[in-house]
Amino acid sequence: MLMISTLPVRAASTEKTVKVAVMNYPNFIEREVDGTVKGYAAEYLSDIADYNGWTLDYVDLSFSQALENLEQGAIDIVVGVQKAPGREDLYDFSEESMGENGALLCVKTDNIRYAYEDYSNFNGLRIGGIAGSAYSSLCQETMAEKGVSV
Repeated sequence: MLMISTLPVRAASTEKTVKVAVMNYPNFIEREVDGTVKGYAAEYLSDIADYNGWTLDYVDLSFSQALENLEQGAIDIVVGVQKAPGREDLYDFSEESMGENGALLCVKTDNIRYAYEDYSNFNGLRIGGIAGSAYSSLCQETMAEKGVSV
């Protein structure tokens, strides 16, 4: 008698624990109060982990801590890292992008002091950003090129 199983079979030797940084970006990757990790990136990685037979071990870190841990080999994956000059020498980026994003400077709706490309008005402005992110660096570079001190 010949029996054929249609269930997927994975060899135990292919199972691997992969450490993933959680930086608490709402709806992208964040840890819930009950300890679960949710968001677009968490679902994306869960599908990849299922396909490869991985177990994901989520580690709570800031963005800059996550990059440091990645360089040191303490973390395997950091999601949401932009390709930027110098980073491709440090990190191995996936061939396919998992999404796209952008950055904006925003003010309160009743604030009429700032206008599009009115850089002279930006002097002394306090701008919030994620430390170590490509967008923060790009913002600083752009403001310096425009002669703006922020």
